[in-house]
Amino acid sequence: MFNKIALILIAAVLTGCASTPYSTISNKYTARVVEGPVVSTRVRPPDGTNEVRVADTATTAIAANNVGNASVMKGLVVFDVISILTEDKGPRKFYHPMEMYTVSDDKTGELFEVPKADMYVFGVDMAEVGDRLRVIVSKSKKVTVYNLTKNPELEEKTR
Repeated sequence: MFNKIALILIAAVLTGCASTPYSTISNKYTARVVEGPVVSTRVRPPDGTNEVRVADTATTAIAANNVGNASVMKGLVVFDVISILTEDKGPRKFYHPMEMYTVSDDKTGELFEVPKADMYVFGVDMAEVGDRLRVIVSKSKKVTVYNLTKNPELEEKTR
């Protein structure tokens, strides 16, 4: 009897936890909310280039000319590890183009850019200019974007 009651209580708790799979404005972990129309879309070009380091070219050439020479290969491994560890990483580069939405915040009028990849899609197309979006940014910098024009049911679910 106790096992059945415990099982029912556990099921009820798990069902309650899973009933809100959306980020919400009222969540205590929400840091910022931007809500407004999409004013433009654009493809963000890459920030960096896929550069080949001189050290990579040199080690490849030496390795190709010394196939089977174990002592040279061991030296190249050490050289490669040292060059990787001492390399100046600099700021993180963005190598692939990404579609971005620019949202005009209703409250502040500020323009806010969000990647299309952060869009919550449920059986509809992404966003177009004029669609109303709700952008929820968590304290951990996770961004979730909801299209309230094409998914009107999310208006209440994400409050």
